[in-house]
Amino acid sequence: MSRIMNGKLSLDSDRVSINETVTRASEICRSMMRERGVHLSLDLAEELREVTGDGARLQQVLWNC
Repeated sequence: MSRIMNGKLSLDSDRVSINETVTRASEICRSMMRERGVHLSLDLAEELREVTGDGARLQQVLWNC
């Protein structure tokens, strides 16, 4: 957060599909979860859900959870 406030990190503001972002983040982490014995099940809404934000940073937040 301090990097954003100090202008050292910029955020792009676009329309982002939250379903696609969550799905991509879970696919990237799937092998690591499997190694640790973690099972993740996603139950996303059928309709396309969009948010306004930086898709890459949102995905990064999900990776770090």
